[in-house]
Amino acid sequence: MTAIFHSMIREEEGATMVEYALLLSFVALVVILSAAELGKNLDKVFDAARNAIRGRG
Repeated sequence: MTAIFHSMIREEEGATMVEYALLLSFVALVVILSAAELGKNLDKVFDAARNAIRGRG
């Protein structure tokens, strides 16, 4: 039993996979938050354009 435990501690493939999963989840979070913020900014731009068009017409 202890031999299995020691082999799991020495094995680094699982740790590397977890590190990549954490990195991928962090990147996904940054992309989602950036897209949400970009959407808010684009909404303001289109509102300003709509108001400018209505003001002239």
